[in-house]
Order: sequence, then C-alpha cells, then structure tokens
Amino acid sequence: MASKDFMIPFMRGFVNEDYVEIDRNLSLLDDSCPINKRIREIRNENNWENKISMVIGERINSLINTYECTDDIQSLFFDFTQTFVETAQFLSQEKYALALDKYVDCFKDFARLYKILSRNYRSDWLFQIFDRFYSNLRKIAIKADDQERKRGNNKEHLEVILDALSSNRQEMNRLKTGDTLDHKIKLLILIEVHADAINYRLSNFKTVKDGIYNVATLIQSNNFDLFSLTKSLHVRLCYNWGKIALLTGRIPVAVQRLEEALLLASKKHDAGNIRLMLRYLAIAKVLNGQKIKKKLMDTYNLSKYYQLIEKIANGDLQGYYWETHFRYLKWMKAGLTLLFDSFRFVIYRNILKKLHSVYKFPEIPFSIIKKSFELNKKAPWHPEYSEDEIQAILSNMIVHGYIKGSISINDQLVSLSRVNPFPKLVNVNNEIQKNVDKSLGQTL
Repeated sequence: MASKDFMIPFMRGFVNEDYVEIDRNLSLLDDSCPINKRIREIRNENNWENKISMVIGERINSLINTYECTDDIQSLFFDFTQTFVETAQFLSQEKYALALDKYVDCFKDFARLYKILSRNYRSDWLFQIFDRFYSNLRKIAIKADDQERKRGNNKEHLEVILDALSSNRQEMNRLKTGDTLDHKIKLLILIEVHADAINYRLSNFKTVKDGIYNVATLIQSNNFDLFSLTKSLHVRLCYNWGKIALLTGRIPVAVQRLEEALLLASKKHDAGNIRLMLRYLAIAKVLNGQKIKKKLMDTYNLSKYYQLIEKIANGDLQGYYWETHFRYLKWMKAGLTLLFDSFRFVIYRNILKKLHSVYKFPEIPFSIIKKSFELNKKAPWHPEYSEDEIQAILSNMIVHGYIKGSISINDQLVSLSRVNPFPKLVNVNNEIQKNVDKSLGQTL
C-alpha cells in the first residue's frame, strides 16, 4: 500500500476507534519502507486491538476531512504513527514511564501535523483528537507516578504533561491558521481545562486561578459564545470557572457558572461530576442567602455538605465549629478552608438577625451579642469571645456590608440601622465582588 493511500484510512480509524480498519490498513503496509516494517513488527508482537484500546479510550465520533496528502504531511504522519504504535507496545507491557515518553512524542508529532493541516483547512474535526490526547496523557502520567511511588521514587510525571500543554498553548497562540478565531479559542480553552485538572491534582491553586483569569479575559474580550463549545467542554469549563470564583470570593459568578454547568450536565451519564458541582454550588448558594433542597443533596450522597449548609443558614455557631474542627481535613481537601471567614460572617449575621427580631431595639449591647455567640456552653464544641473580639467582628461586618449600623465603643454596643439593617446577601456579595475585581485588577 502506498503511503498516501494508507494515511487517510488510518486516521479515520484512529478518530473512530475502528480497530478493524486500523488493523486492515496496517496489514497492507509495504515492508520495503523501514517505518512500515517497524509498525508491522510491533503489530504482530501482541494483540493489536487491546493495545490500541488502552491508548485511545472512549469512542470519538468525528470523521476526517479529505485533503491533499503532501510529502510533508506523509512524513509527519508516519512519525506520528510510529510513536503511537510504540506507545501501545509499552502500555501492553505496563511500562508506563516509557509509554508516557513515547506518547508525549506522539502528541508533539500530531501537533506538528496539525500546524500544516490548519494552514488551509478548518481543523474543528481535530478538536476531539486533541481532547483525547490530553486525557490520555494525564491518565498515563498518573499510572507512571503510581508505579514510581511503589518503587520508592517521587518523580512527578504530571509535570511533564504540564510542560507539553504549556508548549502547545504557546504554539496555538502564535499559530496563523485557516480557522476562524473561535476555533483557536476553543483549543486554548481545551488546553486550559486539561491543565487545570492536573494543577488541581498537584495542588497548584494559584496556577489554576491565573489560567481561569486568562481564559475569562479571552472569552470576554472576543465576545466568545460558550454554547458553541461541545457540551462536555462547556460543563468542565463552567465547573472550573465557578469553583475558582467561589474560592476567590466572587459568589455571584460562582452561582452563575456552577448553575450553568449543572444545567448542561447529563443526569444519566455525569452523576459523579454532578456531585462535584453540587457541593460547590450548595456552598455558593448558602453564602448568597439561598439553599439547595435536602432531597437533591441526599440523592448525590452529600449529606455532610448539607449539614454544614444547615448550620451556616441557621446561625448554629457551635455546630459550625464542630464541623470545621473535626472534619477539617475534608474541607481542606475541597479547598473550602479559604471560605471559613465568609462562613462565619454569614453565621454571625444570621445570629444577629434572630437577636434583632427578639430584642426589639436597634441598639444591642456587646454583652448580649457575646452571650448569643456563646449560647449552649454544654455543647461538645463551643466558642468563647471577649468583648473586644465582638467589637472587631461587628466592625468587619459593617465594613463588608453584612449589616448596616455603627458601633459605640464608649457604650459597648452596636446601633443597627432602622432601615434595612440586614441587606440581602445577594447585594452584599455583588459589592464584595466589585471590590475584589477592583483590588486585583481582574474580572471573572
């Protein structure tokens, strides 16, 4: 079989995960070509279908466009094919570090192939191939890391993937293609989403935050329509965007993006992802003065999160401290320790709101507030406050807009506004978000 006749059927088999077509075309290769001979040898060593299935993963439902197969394209394609087959060989032998090195080379060969093809052809048909490459790079790197740790080594292969993604991002930014700007933005978003997944795993929170800021700027400056993304990518982007917004104090954006992700997610196929979205959306909503139904949280096994939400919404300070003390590692792993100050402000506000309705006077002494905060001293975990701490808490609440009023240090009391002393949390968070954006010089 001639090189030109082989390339397009092989690529069609690659994107469609059609092992029969791949195998049939490999069996027809002319052994006079050294690369063809090597591919044939690897194919015959073990079961080809199993090796391919380990590399490709889920079925990709897109077809390759027809184009003129130039010498440059043929050369790059065979480089890509050879490294792809060698990756499959190492995977079948469970040599994950070697498989990763080869798959990184395979990815780079494909990226170079893309640069040539995209000069004159729309490359939206390549989009899902890039997505599959990024996913498989991460999966193989995780297997390689696990294997190295069992041997007593601490090498992070995921760092190698981040370098490859960073290099690919730079190439995409420089690339002048026949595509529209929208297609380039889609690929940059795809790279960022996969880089975020790795950085979260490596606890590189600042890198994720900076990446989301860059993507948000790119989308907003070009009026890019998120609904032009594939549903899967749209969901992943909105989840990351909403999570970062939540953890950086932008509650309105967090609610908007996480609700968007939840609305698009398939209840049938994305139960695990919906659970992730719900746990952050539930937190964002309670900070915004809203709640998610208990039945929905129970459906996705989020009763522990619902207990925390209930304590915040009900102004249960003792219960909150118990939750955050004895389950600290759980909340730290989820990144929620960054929100502990916000949780307390909402709890204090809800306690004061109850106290105001009972006390009937706008002027409330610090001593009364102190007793309310320390209520139920027989509880397994109860806080203790000095009146100076009460004063500091109330001052911060007024500054951040959680309550309206003033403090009298001489009289040791807070005088709540007679008009709307407890503004809606939605409005409070909108103002906080504006201040955060202004101070950082960045918007989400």
